[in-house]
Amino acid sequence: MKRLLLIFTLTLFVITLAACTEEAPVEDNGDNDITETLDIYYLNDLHGAITPSGNAMGVSYIGNFLLDRKQENPDSTLILAGGDMLQGSALSNYYYGESVIELMNAMKFDALAIGNHEFDWGLETVTDYFDPETGIANFPLLGANVHYKGTDDIPENIDPYTIIEQGDLSVGIIGTIGYGLESSIATRFVEDYEFKRPGPIVEDYSRYLREEQNVDIVLLLTHDVGDVNDDVATFPEDARVDAIFNGHSHQTFTRYDNGIPAIQSGAYGEYVGHVELTIENKQVVDSEMRNLNRYSDSLLRSPHPDIEAMVESYVLETDEIFNKEIIMPERSFSRGELTDWTAELVRVAMNADIGSQNYGGTRQPIDGDEPITLSTLYDVWPFDNAVVAGEMTGDVINEYIEEFDGNSHPYITTFEDEEIYTFAANDYIFYHTGNRFADEGENIRELPYYIRELIEHELQLQSEVYGTFDITNDILTKPYDGEEDWPIDEIEE
Repeated sequence: MKRLLLIFTLTLFVITLAACTEEAPVEDNGDNDITETLDIYYLNDLHGAITPSGNAMGVSYIGNFLLDRKQENPDSTLILAGGDMLQGSALSNYYYGESVIELMNAMKFDALAIGNHEFDWGLETVTDYFDPETGIANFPLLGANVHYKGTDDIPENIDPYTIIEQGDLSVGIIGTIGYGLESSIATRFVEDYEFKRPGPIVEDYSRYLREEQNVDIVLLLTHDVGDVNDDVATFPEDARVDAIFNGHSHQTFTRYDNGIPAIQSGAYGEYVGHVELTIENKQVVDSEMRNLNRYSDSLLRSPHPDIEAMVESYVLETDEIFNKEIIMPERSFSRGELTDWTAELVRVAMNADIGSQNYGGTRQPIDGDEPITLSTLYDVWPFDNAVVAGEMTGDVINEYIEEFDGNSHPYITTFEDEEIYTFAANDYIFYHTGNRFADEGENIRELPYYIRELIEHELQLQSEVYGTFDITNDILTKPYDGEEDWPIDEIEE
């Protein structure tokens, strides 16, 4: 009996002790480090490269990889974009970037920093997609240093930062655009805005996020080649940035700028960046970075069925518009050759003494083995540039040739300083604040067609006369006569 009583008493003691052990909180005395990881996947400068081409993987393949990573670790995975995502291809430009926004929604992007080419249709065209009531984007557009000129006001539907909860981590993401990138945008689209020095603005927001919003990790998402990185490295501990995501220059790099991990992932979807942050007690203690291409992971070699279906719907909807052959090229043509040819076409169309086209306005070469279609023209000349001409003295033109230009086609060999000549170019060149054409020019006139439309009609004329396109063919477009119904489809006699 005594033995049974002893057994019962011991059993009751063990049960009571176990119950107390389950309910007692574990006290963190500093010896039990909590280690976790944050995986960040990154695209910059996609330029509307929706479908695969060359090294460009295409969004259905990129999406297959990103969605797998997000599904595998939903509480520790972010997907970010570093600007210039929309402008640059037929399938994006035709929809004014809406197709890319919808595809980014499907790929579960968490944030987009604004780039200079997000201004190319007028800023409101893009920012309307981010309207909280009527917009279609499921992620924010960030631009902390984009302000109305002369104010500290950020344009509507642009946010300076966003905060994303990842498990028990709070992550603050600040977005900026590179200082001085107004010069990369047609004046008419950026004249009401200014991009202030991002360094002090990022420091202020980083400190605010840490002290007022209690975020654990701060990331800088910036359409900047890396100029801001040195400023970030000088921030005090209470405003530190844990990683930088660069863009704009289309470079591919992973590096440490004064100890801060920084990455840029090429362009056109040729690479997906990956930054893995190791975090102990909510502070970054280590990091790894890679730029991945289609050979890095088998998921990047297979399309995601749902995203592929979306892509195919855009292709089918626009197939008759974009893929009808205009003309076969005589051979392959480089960007430089096409830039020079465009300058000559502009000169002839505007009956000018000199025509000019910037190299950056011609984005791709032409493959001699492929027919030229409207889709080709969007790839090569993606920007909706007007063609402008004006009369001015030779000294204005000489200054431009000496200081800025490498792609002009003059009809005459010498411009006398005091003589009057006609200069023609796309509107990016003509109205650029670094040039004097808009201020000094007289009788300024614009073609009632975009430069891409002018090129399309010239190629249609060449298909009727020459059969193939060659930059040595005579230009067939009639000079512009100033009329709105100018018949550019007629062959000059």
